[in-house]
Amino acid sequence: METLYENGDGVAVVTLTTLQEIEEIVSLFETIGKAEGWQPGDQLRAWLQGTVYFAVQVEGKLAGGIQFVPVSAGGTLPCHAVWPELAGVSKPDAAHIVIVALSPEYRGRAAGLFWLPAVEIWRYCSRKRISEMWLEVTPPMLKFYERIGWALEVADPLRMHWGELCYPCRISLNAVTRSILRRAVKSECYRKLVDQACREDQRPGERKEAPQLVATG
Repeated sequence: METLYENGDGVAVVTLTTLQEIEEIVSLFETIGKAEGWQPGDQLRAWLQGTVYFAVQVEGKLAGGIQFVPVSAGGTLPCHAVWPELAGVSKPDAAHIVIVALSPEYRGRAAGLFWLPAVEIWRYCSRKRISEMWLEVTPPMLKFYERIGWALEVADPLRMHWGELCYPCRISLNAVTRSILRRAVKSECYRKLVDQACREDQRPGERKEAPQLVATG
């Protein structure tokens, strides 16, 4: 486990590195999915190779997280299982957000607990030169993402995904950056996100350059 960020209020974002840690969060995702009526089949375990897990801890307890899959060597993403025609339009520097999930007891703080790992994904993409993310979104969740500043582009019609009608959507890192910077002008919450995104990580004997929150193009 590697701690990426702590907000000073008992909440931390970590990446999971051991098989035991990964099994714990995948099992949590499966439990949440069962309660929500989702039908992921084997999809939560089919892409373990290369998957990055951004987990949220509250007072040291696993609260949820995000399963993040970079494009495979063959150029495929998990969403191509349902929308195979999209394999031709996704970029080689793409990635897929397979699931975003929080345990029910933490959902009252969902906006904050969603944004903290989302910013860490932004930083990861910046370092790894990933420019585009894909995710499946139900119509109600599409409105939620738009409300918080994720300018999602619907790429194909609704189809059944995990037992729900979903759109396949993509978003560019530039679009996220522009949205955050616009909102940060008037919002203290978004200014804090900018500070989190642009911080420098420094460890003993090592200095990492902070990602620059600048939109291009």
